[in-house]
Amino acid sequence: MNYAPPVPIDRLEPPNNLEAEQALLAAIFASTGTLDRVSDRLTPEHFFDPVHGTIYRICLSLASKGKPTTPITVGPIFESTEHGREVGGGMYLVRLQGAVVTVFNAVHYAEQIRETYARRAMIHTGERLIAEGHRVDEEASLADQLLEIQTEFDTLAKAEDPEKGLVHAANTIDLALDQIGESYKRGDGLVGLSTGFKRLDDLTAGLAKGSLILIAARPSMGKTSLARTMAFRLAECGVDEEDERRHILFFSLEMSAEEQHYALLSLLTEIPATRIRRADFRSGEFDRIIEASETIRRSHLWMDERQALRPSDIRRSIRRLGPRNKPSLVVIDYLQLMRPEKDRISLNERVSEISAALKGIAREFDVPVIALSQLSRDVDKREDNRPILSDLRDSGSLEQDADNVFFIYRHHKYLSQREPIKGVKEAVSTFSERHADWARDLDECAGKADVIVAKNRMGPLGTCTLRFDQPTMSFHELEQHQDLLDDLGGV
Repeated sequence: MNYAPPVPIDRLEPPNNLEAEQALLAAIFASTGTLDRVSDRLTPEHFFDPVHGTIYRICLSLASKGKPTTPITVGPIFESTEHGREVGGGMYLVRLQGAVVTVFNAVHYAEQIRETYARRAMIHTGERLIAEGHRVDEEASLADQLLEIQTEFDTLAKAEDPEKGLVHAANTIDLALDQIGESYKRGDGLVGLSTGFKRLDDLTAGLAKGSLILIAARPSMGKTSLARTMAFRLAECGVDEEDERRHILFFSLEMSAEEQHYALLSLLTEIPATRIRRADFRSGEFDRIIEASETIRRSHLWMDERQALRPSDIRRSIRRLGPRNKPSLVVIDYLQLMRPEKDRISLNERVSEISAALKGIAREFDVPVIALSQLSRDVDKREDNRPILSDLRDSGSLEQDADNVFFIYRHHKYLSQREPIKGVKEAVSTFSERHADWARDLDECAGKADVIVAKNRMGPLGTCTLRFDQPTMSFHELEQHQDLLDDLGGV
């Protein structure tokens, strides 16, 4: 038996179904309802013939304006395009109109078009895989190259997942009931990971899977410290519902891993980080450092200290940990230091692209993502320096993408800069009274920080007041701090 030699890959025609493309466009011309049935699953890019993609794009535009999609309405627009002029404009649309078999098969046509598009995309990714195999990149390791290709294949598979998109409530209510049942059995009222602070948990019900949590504040308010405290408490002592240790992935774009470790040692030992760096220890403190270092070593805290990361880099790091070490929480410190996938876009567009990508990562990996964000100087120019949601309005779509927005506000920081100055004609007694009031207010707010829950998609808004220790840059429950003072005899 004679076998024909295989056709070289580069001579094979890419998968396509031009008949299905023509039949679908004819069905759209024949019935205004056809587009509604396929527009949620089909885009112009799915068409093999760019002429057909152009026609479909025009139909989508007309339908969005409430106009009919017929050769008469599509024709003038189509004839003004390069593709329209190439195939004869309106005459081609008339020939297309005669290709309709039945409008009832429109969804089937759309599925065939999507399938051939997915096969072309698969071939393209395979060609990229071959090209990457031949490319030696000094800046990217082989593991990075493989992860990048894997991400492309995973994205393609998810796009073609029939379980995604439109689903009946019966298919999702069981997930909600399971979550409610787990919370009921635990008795803690949480639907996500604990923040480590009871009042904050009461407001938010925890850090929910698939959610984007934004912690925003002016510099030196304690954003990194709060996120670090939440993350390490989970990595140190928490186990998830499967009784496995929680893995925490912390992206530190501003501080090195070494600096983060000094801060962690300070958090665990209550010794200021400045003294730890200088090895300036009191009696017994070095033993506490050794004990704390062992605690850190046993924790499942992963750090990535690379700078100018893109969202795709974060995806690759999560995938690199693998299913066994899948993170229960991802922290990014901080958002404005990230780079978008596309360069040369405005700051507003840049932040919008990154926040949307982080929200996508949270949902894709079913994990809460905490993103830290700087607030502009406009906050400092107001008489009331408490941050509000409108302070995010110039930061792209941060407010819209975030499920929770936490602002950190320390009144002591602002009040300490406003010490009264005696007026030229002001009586000494009046000034003394004003200064005494200021000193009393300053003492009252010393060591306190407000975590303002300004957005909470699934719960109430409110303020959680915590104890902030400036020397160790750490947050604690107010009640815990008072118990410590009582144990020390009120010192």
